[in-house]
Amino acid sequence: MLLNLFRSYLASVKQRVRSTNRASSRRLGLQNFSHAELRSPEVLEDRTLLAAQVISAGATTLSATAGGTITIPVFYQTLDDSDNPAALQSTQFSFSVHFDPTQITPTNNPVVGFADIQTTESIAFLPFQEAEAVDNSDGDAATTQVIRGAYTDDFIPGLFNAPQVAARQLFEIEFDVAPGFSGPTQINFTGEAGAVFGQPANFEFRGQSVSLVGPPSVSIAATTNGVEGASPTDGLFTVTQSAASGTDTDVSYTVTGSATSGTDFTALSGTVRILQGQTTATIPVSVLNDATVEATETLTITLTGITAGDAGIVVDAANDDDAITIVDDDTATFTVENVTVNEGDGTATFSVSLDNPIDTNVTVDVNYSNVTATGSPLGTGADFDNGQDSVTFTAGSTTSMSVIVAISDDGLVEATETFTAALSSPTALGDRTIALSDTGTGTITDNDSATVSIAGTTNGDEAGP
Repeated sequence: MLLNLFRSYLASVKQRVRSTNRASSRRLGLQNFSHAELRSPEVLEDRTLLAAQVISAGATTLSATAGGTITIPVFYQTLDDSDNPAALQSTQFSFSVHFDPTQITPTNNPVVGFADIQTTESIAFLPFQEAEAVDNSDGDAATTQVIRGAYTDDFIPGLFNAPQVAARQLFEIEFDVAPGFSGPTQINFTGEAGAVFGQPANFEFRGQSVSLVGPPSVSIAATTNGVEGASPTDGLFTVTQSAASGTDTDVSYTVTGSATSGTDFTALSGTVRILQGQTTATIPVSVLNDATVEATETLTITLTGITAGDAGIVVDAANDDDAITIVDDDTATFTVENVTVNEGDGTATFSVSLDNPIDTNVTVDVNYSNVTATGSPLGTGADFDNGQDSVTFTAGSTTSMSVIVAISDDGLVEATETFTAALSSPTALGDRTIALSDTGTGTITDNDSATVSIAGTTNGDEAGP
């Protein structure tokens, strides 16, 4: 009986479509409209023509939980010939909701009419399952069952509701989700273009499919690396939820890596929120500038859990962490001072300096080379001891260090002589920017003198030898 009633209703809808088309094929003019019909001013604007009627779920992707239920809203909207939402009056149309019965099935009372359906409107929904199992008019081999629907806005002949631009929610359809559901599965809409008041013909029907996916998962990806400087480049992470949800999603995270909170970057909160209806949120990393020379450092964020939001949202274990780098912009320069000593002083002291702190201990070797002075171990006729010296600057320190070179007081009268002290380092410094090219000069002034004298050794005799 119910099936026969629904078919009769659809037949009446189609009859009204044909009648409306014939009536609307006449040239439009004020004489063609009754007083009641003039309640819809949009129909008099022949510059706005209907291009399409659209049925959709209001979203292209929705999340479904295995073993649960999901409610699919059904929206109706008209578009003008520029594909913009248009306030044009529909009189009647019919459509079908296609679904895969192995993934979702209608509940015992699957269809609920929306609360603001007006007295001039009529809706009808009738589940056909096994009887419509061969209906593949949506072109999707998996969606073998349908629910038929029909809608009219002139249930009371001659009366129409005011057209509205916004999409109109007509129904909600509730489905049970299969226990083993992991998604995705499609819900498709097909139908027949219905009559539109004041329009000369039926127009295109469009159904916007919705894809049901498994529970949303949350992942993280590094978006922007950080760079120190007078105007630092801040780092950025993007947290993505695979599908929008109806409530805010709070995600907790931990921070690790070689970068130091409070020194290299401003401390992070440990929680990020993805707002309802959105699918992304960002975690900005404010880079702090300093004068310390550092290697490129890393900052890793690991998502640890969902602390608030829709049940079933999970952290994507395969994409739960990522890292940015923070690149240093500082340079450290080592220098060695020149020194001048008297040979009699016995030693020459070179001062090795560092202009900016470094984040690790650095050993600096001082190597000596001959210029005019001769270097070798003392006691072998050398002017100075040319054995290598080393100093170590501890992390963060710029205190000058000294090396002492033994000078030989050899008693020889010599010109002022020189030698050099060059810097190098055996420390692995990675990509830190360090300058070690300076060379100091040691000058040795002689303290010896020589006196030239003459003495007679034989007296002369006038008489001869």
